[in-house]
Amino acid sequence: MDRQFFISHSSVDARLAEALVEELESSGYKCWIASRDASEGPDSKKPVNSVILESAAVLLVFTENTADSSRIRSELDISANQRIPIIPLKFREAPISKSISYYTHSRKWIDCTVHQANTREIMKTLFALAKEPPPREQPVSSRGKKRKWILASVLLFVTVITSLLLALKTVNTDPADLINVAVGGRDSWDYASSINPGTNGGMIVTGAWDWGYWSEIWVTQFDNTGRLIFSWSDSISGDCKPVSIPTYQGGSITVYASFSEADERGFTFRAVNLTDQGSILWETEQRIDHPGGDQPSVASLHWLPGGRAVASFSLRSSSDNLYSAHLAKIDATNGSMEVFTIPGNIRTGCTAVSAVYERILHVSEGEGNGGDVIRVLDWEGRQNDLIQLDPGVVVSCAEYRRDNTLILSGLPVNGSGTVWTACFSEDMEMIWEIAFNEIILSELADMTILPDGSILLAGSIDSSQTGESDGVVLRLDKEGKLLWKTVIDEEGDNHILSVATREDRTILLAGTTTAFGDRDAWFMEMTRDGQYSSTCALGIELLTEGWEAGFIEHSLWSVVLNEESPQVLIEDDSTGNFALVNCNAPVVLNEPVPLVPGLCFSAEISVPSETGATESNWISIGTAEHGLSTAPQGSSDCELRWNYSPEQEFSATFGRSASCSLLTVQESQIITRSEPQLFSIENCSDSVLFLINDSLLWALPSENNPDSLKFFINGSSPSVPHMVDNVRIYLRKW
Repeated sequence: MDRQFFISHSSVDARLAEALVEELESSGYKCWIASRDASEGPDSKKPVNSVILESAAVLLVFTENTADSSRIRSELDISANQRIPIIPLKFREAPISKSISYYTHSRKWIDCTVHQANTREIMKTLFALAKEPPPREQPVSSRGKKRKWILASVLLFVTVITSLLLALKTVNTDPADLINVAVGGRDSWDYASSINPGTNGGMIVTGAWDWGYWSEIWVTQFDNTGRLIFSWSDSISGDCKPVSIPTYQGGSITVYASFSEADERGFTFRAVNLTDQGSILWETEQRIDHPGGDQPSVASLHWLPGGRAVASFSLRSSSDNLYSAHLAKIDATNGSMEVFTIPGNIRTGCTAVSAVYERILHVSEGEGNGGDVIRVLDWEGRQNDLIQLDPGVVVSCAEYRRDNTLILSGLPVNGSGTVWTACFSEDMEMIWEIAFNEIILSELADMTILPDGSILLAGSIDSSQTGESDGVVLRLDKEGKLLWKTVIDEEGDNHILSVATREDRTILLAGTTTAFGDRDAWFMEMTRDGQYSSTCALGIELLTEGWEAGFIEHSLWSVVLNEESPQVLIEDDSTGNFALVNCNAPVVLNEPVPLVPGLCFSAEISVPSETGATESNWISIGTAEHGLSTAPQGSSDCELRWNYSPEQEFSATFGRSASCSLLTVQESQIITRSEPQLFSIENCSDSVLFLINDSLLWALPSENNPDSLKFFINGSSPSVPHMVDNVRIYLRKW
């Protein structure tokens, strides 16, 4: 392995920690322990925080002495802030203090008080060593016993470590299995502005539905399959791209700001702390006095030592076109906030935080004719240094690496789009810089540093063929050399706004896309070598058809029998996909689904090209407030029907408004029959949309919304068959 494990322990438990180190190092693992390495060896002159940043993980030796150790709390704080894995090892039962729980709540504890062996002698030795230091000199047989109990007590630990090391290697994931999803409300400007790893391989995504004068800020958490765990939202005036960071407990803190009217003073800065299940731990806001106002822009959010976070944001005064930059320090335990202003007419470009050097690096966009300016601030916002950068570059991203070097990246002022990246030492001396003349970006939005020091850059690149943008991700090695470039060439106009990585090195991306017509929030996964699923799904799945089980066993769908013409399932031999043929009686979803804005029902309908039948042949999808019997029309809430023979028309019935009952349009105005037709019914906050192939047929005002809906498919095909496939119930917006 490349890096050591840092052993965090109480001085009272030094002999116990040394015994652990002895066993681990005899098994080939490198360790750093203060009693030995702080006074001698190559790392003896390094500060502890530097050693932690260079470690693969921090191993916490937990006993009843842990809670009283201020040194342990400091070491855990540094590792948590820098996202160094913390692995708690419980050697003795003891209450876990609030300060220790804060850093270990979401971690996997390894119980070394109980081990896998069933030998009483080993158990007795284990407890004896945990209670008192071993004798200085031991006979060989006794040492053999000692090594036996250590081996047994850390058996589970080594298993976890092995899993951790394997997770740090390349994950052989089929790109087709990766998440690639677009979500959004119609008639709004939608984007996902921040993405972070969640618990158990999931993800935390933050963004907004922008309706023009006001926006809906949202925070969501998904599991590792893309299933929505929770959604939280808040309405603000104006449009603000929120920014989030993950908390130690698996939740998130999100910051955003509200628009300020030009004739008012000040604006409102807000923050919320959510658990991994969406419960609110605290909400806080602060009104900041400022002459006039415009839309505040949040640039970044970082962890500081001591369980605090710092957010940077700026705004422009519409009265005099002056900018002001601000920093907000937030106590993660209770949400208390302290805001201070950086003097001068400056606008925040990006920030970086160094726990080692105890500094906040604030990069502001070029002032006058000069280049960007770096202000080196302490934790209280006091300026210690000011550095003028080359006027030819606008810095978009700044991050410290674990080796304490600073990485800056940006694009040229002249608009050429050439990506510039540079590495700086502690004293802000340039170590290297590189520009990729062959890579031309229209936007560089975000950067993240991988544990091995390599660099991920994300943004967008203009498409020469369509005039729209494609998402782009670059990976550079630790010296800035290009390892690979991936252009996400989806339909529509696409921009990546945020990039992050999981511990297994899966890359997470968030942004905005018009692949489905309207602008939608967009998030996806990517392998560490830049591969992704080329199939972008619209919406978060609540249900897929489940014909092969739920239809036959009636566990998901209830089927009204038609003995003269029963429904038939057919299977595609090449794909194994099932489709429903000749639906001549209602097929109804068993359980109702709560009605929320963005709830959609869709299905692909196929019919033959011939139209000469005299009998009425039709197929429909719809929603109902109650279960259906043999007469679905009596309880139908809304229905989209295709009367494909002989009428050749689409129709909609609608039961939520007295003014709308039956609407029709000729088939020839909408489609040709050469391909399956996608039927969709979308529930908005105050209307229902009826669509064919994503083309809007009708948008009808909804006056009486039920609390929940059942979904049905119905039809009649006495002479011309039809087929129903790819049935979905999903959330386009939440």
